[in-house]
Amino acid sequence: MSAKAKIISCIAALFVISILLISVTSYINFRSASVSAYTLQLESSSKLITHALEQKMERYFDSLKTVSEELPVDASGITDEKELLRLLLSLKETNKVLNSYVGLESGATFAANNGGFIPDFNAKALNREWYRRGLNDEAYIITTPYLSASKNIVMAMAVPVKRQGKIVGILSMNLGLEDITRFVDGLSDDLQLWVTREDGFLLASCWLRQYLS
Repeated sequence: MSAKAKIISCIAALFVISILLISVTSYINFRSASVSAYTLQLESSSKLITHALEQKMERYFDSLKTVSEELPVDASGITDEKELLRLLLSLKETNKVLNSYVGLESGATFAANNGGFIPDFNAKALNREWYRRGLNDEAYIITTPYLSASKNIVMAMAVPVKRQGKIVGILSMNLGLEDITRFVDGLSDDLQLWVTREDGFLLASCWLRQYLS
């Protein structure tokens, strides 16, 4: 297994799946089946959902890594703002995320939704998690949920942008928690799931316990 695959697997392993029956139909099914048989069904569903989430996260990170290598950004800063905006917009649309942006060494942040630099915002001064962890050279970053400027509860996914081995920026995109809900709900026809963090923070309406801290 490659180093990248191991990292992605570790991230996916953070997703601990707990599926509970809460609807009337599910309750009837539960009573009509043996506990052991239903437990096996839950375990099987958990594995399938975990694998699907792993694949989805891997696709996100593949996209981030590919774009990070193409960004017109180096140690001096942005070399082509027009091209940078095009790439960020493409990243956002391709992955259907809420926003994509790159934080420079100075902390200034260039975002797709703003069509340029975010005014009165400095990721370094604000000690943003995605920025701080990127500067620490974490290869694949998923932040704890937070309220974005657009008033959406999101998680940032990010990778460092490197040139000649030096970190010159952090590329990130915002994944809305509603997107997680829709994705996980689509994986099951008859089981309602909840997504929560270890500290009890509710991420989405599905029984999926996700440890992101």
